[in-house]
Amino acid sequence: MDNLFSARISALYDLLDLTSIVRIADIGANPMRHDAPYRDLLKNKYCNVVGFEPQENTMKEVVRNKGANEEYFNFAVGDGKPALLNIYKGSGLTSLLKIRGKTLFYLRGLRNAARQIGSMEMQTQRLDDIAGLGPVDFLKIDIQGAELSVFTSAEDTLKNVAAIQTEVSFFPLYENQPGFGEVDTFLRKLGFLPHSFAHIENRLVISKWSGVLSDFESTQMLDGDIIYLRDLSDPAELNSQMLKRLAILTEGVFGFTDVSLKILDILAQRQEISEADVNEYIETFISP
Repeated sequence: MDNLFSARISALYDLLDLTSIVRIADIGANPMRHDAPYRDLLKNKYCNVVGFEPQENTMKEVVRNKGANEEYFNFAVGDGKPALLNIYKGSGLTSLLKIRGKTLFYLRGLRNAARQIGSMEMQTQRLDDIAGLGPVDFLKIDIQGAELSVFTSAEDTLKNVAAIQTEVSFFPLYENQPGFGEVDTFLRKLGFLPHSFAHIENRLVISKWSGVLSDFESTQMLDGDIIYLRDLSDPAELNSQMLKRLAILTEGVFGFTDVSLKILDILAQRQEISEADVNEYIETFISP
C-alpha cells in the first residue's frame, strides 16, 4: 500500500510539474505524528513540515523523533501579545485559555484531565511575523480554543494557504472560547469553505440519573476537527500554482480524490496540463 501511495503521489507531482514539495505548518504539533493527517506524505518525503509547540516536554519528544523534512519551534503562535499558558493534567487540554468550570460538571469525563497543574507566562508570536516561515500550503491547527487568535493574526500567511484543518468548538470547554460560527465566518471571508469533518468529539450529559444508563450514547458535541478548502466552484481567482498544491493535499493528505480530479479538470481547461496526461494518470492510479 505504501508503494502504491508513493507511486501515485510521485506521478501526480510529475503531472503537475511542481518543482518543490508542499509546505505544511502544524500549530500545536503533536508528538504522535503517526496520527497527523499528513503522515503518509511526510513518511514518503513528499512534504515539508514546520511545527510549533510551546510545551517543553512535548517539544523534546517531537524534536527527538523528527525527520529530515521537519523543523520545530518551541513557542506559542497567537496574536503576538503576552499570554499565560494554562497547563492541565491532560496535556491535550493545555491552553492559553482557562477551563470553564461549568462545563466540567455538565459533561462527563473531563474533570480529572482538566485539573490544572501549573502555568507559564510566555510571549506569543504572530504567524505573519515569523521570520523565515515562507509560503504555507496547508495549515493544521489545534491549540485548544485559541485558533481564532492565530487566524486573525495571519491574514498575509493565509493568502497563500490552500487548505486548513482546525479544531473548532461546539460547546465551550474554555472561558471566552470562540465558537465554530465565529471561526467559520472569519475563514469564509478569506475564501475558504468547509469541506468535511475529520473528527467530532461527543460527550455524555451528566444528571442525577445518568448512572442508570447502561447502554448510553454521548450526544453533546464538544469539539471537532474540520477541513476547509479553497472554493473550487469559483476558481477564477485561484492561481494555478495554488491549485496544483491543493491537488497534492486533497489526494495525498485527505484522500479526496473527487476534489483532486476536479482540480485536474480546471488545470486542463487552463491548458496547464494535457488531458492525455490526466487520462494516463487516471487509468494507472484511479480507475478500478
